[in-house]
Amino acid sequence: MGREDLDGDLLQELADILRKIYPFARESAIEFEVSMRKHHFGATTDLRDALDHIAMFFKEESSREDKREHLTNVKEHLRRAAVEPQQYMVEKKILELEGRLKVLKYGWLLLVRSSISIEEAENALKMAIEYLEKGRSLKGHENFEEAISCFKQANKILQETLDHIPETKVLQDRLFSIALAVAMLILGVVLGKVW
Repeated sequence: MGREDLDGDLLQELADILRKIYPFARESAIEFEVSMRKHHFGATTDLRDALDHIAMFFKEESSREDKREHLTNVKEHLRRAAVEPQQYMVEKKILELEGRLKVLKYGWLLLVRSSISIEEAENALKMAIEYLEKGRSLKGHENFEEAISCFKQANKILQETLDHIPETKVLQDRLFSIALAVAMLILGVVLGKVW
């Protein structure tokens, strides 16, 4: 029995890891690029590191124990490449929704049209945070697919809510215009009294 025969089970394990986990990592990377319009540096690094461990797995001088360790590392890097971009997208959208809510709450509400109430948006935010926290608690486990599912659910809730509220920049521009108009009105009244 040759060395190749002894390592056949390890090759099968590598193939199983790539079939099971790589599609999640690939999908997360693509989703991140489309949504955020940039690469997720951590995911890219993890994919490179997984490839490095695969290359080391195939080195002739790698012992069976070394190969086993490389498999563990490949699995871990692919898992991180799958979950980290998903978590990051949710965290960014939470910050965006919190910013929009602050402007809506403390701005001139009569001038801002939103097709969702502040209370509905706050409830959606709370629900998304719960999904985020659950995803965080699951992401290091063998069953990381549940974490991805939680992150995607949070992302969906956040995006649907954000679609109903004007962007923060639009709200800030409106508030600035109102403040400028009020300042000009006050200045006009003051100058009218002085003259």
